[in-house]
Amino acid sequence: SIANFFNDVKYCYKPDGILGHTDKLFSVSEKEDMLKKLVCSLLKNDKFIFAFDDLRYLDLNEEIEDAYDKIFTPQVTQEYLPQNRFGFMHYISIPTLLVCGTSPRQGKFSLQLEIRRRLLERGIKLGQIGTEPSAFLFGMDDCFHYGYNHSTTLKGHDTIQYINNSMYDISECGKEIILSGCQSAMLVREENYLFTYPLEQHSYLLGFQPDAIVLCVNMFDDIKFITRTISYLEGAVECKVIALVLYPQIYTSPLSGIVLPDAKSESIDETKERFSKKTGLKVFILGDFGNMEELVTSVISFFSE
Repeated sequence: SIANFFNDVKYCYKPDGILGHTDKLFSVSEKEDMLKKLVCSLLKNDKFIFAFDDLRYLDLNEEIEDAYDKIFTPQVTQEYLPQNRFGFMHYISIPTLLVCGTSPRQGKFSLQLEIRRRLLERGIKLGQIGTEPSAFLFGMDDCFHYGYNHSTTLKGHDTIQYINNSMYDISECGKEIILSGCQSAMLVREENYLFTYPLEQHSYLLGFQPDAIVLCVNMFDDIKFITRTISYLEGAVECKVIALVLYPQIYTSPLSGIVLPDAKSESIDETKERFSKKTGLKVFILGDFGNMEELVTSVISFFSE
C-alpha cells in the first residue's frame, strides 16, 4: 500500500520540509520558474521534501540526478492495488466511522482531527485513512488523496477495492475503530455543472462501508437538502447517520469559498435547534470544546450499544 511505501521513504530520508499546494502561488507568468528554482535549491542542499502536489512536471532530473528520490507526494496508483482478489472484498470486523458533508469547505478534515485527538486521549486504538495530502503528517495509517489538485489515478471499482484492502490491513493491526472522511458534497448541488457530480465520493463511500456517519452541514443549508443527504447515505450503504456537525460560518454561496464573519451565537443556536428538530439528530458546533467532547462520547456510546 502507499502507507508501506511512505514508511519506507520516511525512514530512508528525514523529511526536512513541507511544500503545500503551489499552483496558484506560482501561476503568475513572470514567476513560473520560481517553484523549480526553489525545489532545486532544497534538493541541492540534500533536503527531503514532502510535497502536496505532484512535481514530476518540473522535469527536475534534467538538473539533479535522481531528484524524485528525495520528494514524496501522497498519490495512489494502479501499482498499489491488491492483486488476484477476483472481485472479492474483505469483511471488516471492527467499527467504522465516516465524516461526510453537504458541501466543500466546511471543516470536515478539522473535524476528523478533533475526533482523532479525543479518541486517542481516551486510550482507543484508532485506525485512520485520510483523504487530504497531509494525512501522513498527522500520523494517520493511510492516505487516499482525491481532493484538490490530487494525483491519485484510481477510479470506481479500483477505489472501492483499494479502500477495502487498506481497511483490512488496518483492522489486522489491533485497531478498535477506523475513522475517515469523504471530500466535498455527497449530493449534486448544481445539476447543470458537470464537475459537481460526486462520483469519487460515491466510490469512496462504497469502499469504506461505514457503520456510522457524522454529517457536516452549513448554516445556509436547506433542511430538505440535509434530509435528502441523510436518506442517500443510509440508502447507499447499510449505515446510520448519528449526528450533524454545524459549521458556524456563512459563505456568500456554496461554491464561492468567500467566508463572511462568524454567525452570531443566537443565529447558531436557532439553526442548531431547527436542524435537530427536523432531523431528530443531535447537532454539534464545530470548534466548540464542549460540543466536540459530547460528540465523541456519542460516537463511543453508539458503538457500545
